[in-house]
Amino acid sequence: AEKKKVFDQKRDSISRVFQMEAQAVEAQIQSMSQNKAQETYAALQQKGQQIGQQLQQQEQQMQLMGQADMDSVVEKVKREITAFGKANGYTYILGGGEGGSVLYGAESKDLTDEILKVLNKEE
Repeated sequence: AEKKKVFDQKRDSISRVFQMEAQAVEAQIQSMSQNKAQETYAALQQKGQQIGQQLQQQEQQMQLMGQADMDSVVEKVKREITAFGKANGYTYILGGGEGGSVLYGAESKDLTDEILKVLNKEE
């Protein structure tokens, strides 16, 4: 959340600076020849696009970092649930909610190999 707040502040600051620059350029364009005004306006547009691309890349990078953090938390929760299940002799630990997924299952109850054998015979 802190990283997002810092990014938002940086983005807003860059946007304000660019808007002020754009306003200054627009005021200057009034006194320029048409060719010079077009060149100046094109340069301003290009700068705006570059800033937009940089901000978009930074936002994507921030999202990837957030996803990595979330993946790390999920892995930690899985390890803790497995350790808890083994330590307390549980055969299964089920998740609540609509999915009701199996969060932990004793290895002796793992049917993966048997199911794969059946599926491979059917092919």
